[in-house]
Amino acid sequence: MTFTPAVEARFPDFADHTDSLVGHGVEFFLASNETLRPHLNETPYGHKLTWLDFTDTAEKDWSIRDFLNFFNIINGIAFGDRGIPMPQWVMVDLILMPAAALIAGLPQAEFADMVERSTFRFDTDVKQLLRKVQQDMRDSGYRGPVPVGGYCAAPSAEPGRWVGWSLWSLMPAVGLGKAAKALALSAYRAQKLDGVTQYDNSALKVHTEFGALKILVATVPFHTSPGSFVYQSDLTLPAGESCPSRRSCSIRSTTAASGPCRRTSKRAAVSSTSCRRVTSAGTVRLMCRFLRRNCPDDQAQDRPRFLRWSGHLVRPRGLPREGLGRGDRQHRHRRPAQR
Repeated sequence: MTFTPAVEARFPDFADHTDSLVGHGVEFFLASNETLRPHLNETPYGHKLTWLDFTDTAEKDWSIRDFLNFFNIINGIAFGDRGIPMPQWVMVDLILMPAAALIAGLPQAEFADMVERSTFRFDTDVKQLLRKVQQDMRDSGYRGPVPVGGYCAAPSAEPGRWVGWSLWSLMPAVGLGKAAKALALSAYRAQKLDGVTQYDNSALKVHTEFGALKILVATVPFHTSPGSFVYQSDLTLPAGESCPSRRSCSIRSTTAASGPCRRTSKRAAVSSTSCRRVTSAGTVRLMCRFLRRNCPDDQAQDRPRFLRWSGHLVRPRGLPREGLGRGDRQHRHRRPAQR
């Protein structure tokens, strides 16, 4: 059963954004296996993706196996600070076998220039690791493109509903993450998308570009990365329309046009029955308020834990101050400790 790429109907302007990235030398690949090829859209937004069959052993100018291996290594570098690198068996069993990975690549010369001129969030560590990847490429004789971003998702039991993860990019300044996710959702022909992210994750800026995020589960204590929650994007909704449920909590992207801080940059906003514009630093504080109001009773015991994870000292009314001591009063811009 096939589905119309709902993301293209709702966000047609993403096509221009993808074309601009191609002008930066980026090539987009769709990695999967030949049995699934008829069910995937290889021309999302009219852009032809380069097909990669991970089971193909035929001789080529460069090795698909090495390309996918470097994708996994650099993906681990991108997520290493959160302690959730992707094992290779996960890549094979949960991505390349049942679905596909959208991968963005750069020629090695452009990749080398990008590494030297870019200023990453963890500049020294990231550059050292990427330089080691470059050395591994030289030592192995690999001459193919270098993965610089990507997105993965797998189908769920509900037709048209996908579960996405592993959005990453080494080129955030040009919006590569947004393009990778848009192309992937079109390639999957996804109607709805579920995912897990964190309240302090910078990827929220990309996720909210695809409409309001309906929060399905407010806290996921079992997840490896603290402060995680489950969201859903309904790509079948008309552009600009929020999730129909008035009681559900949602996060959306908006542009602040008034108030004490007049800016035109994109910001995350949280809404239940109404939408509020907030600065990105205040997003978590608003989320804490909405969790107190909307978090299901069976998750109530997780609220204080989430508030500590968020790096803010916000105590729900009626709860004792036990466990919220000096050590929990983290600066609001500090990354939560990984446990």
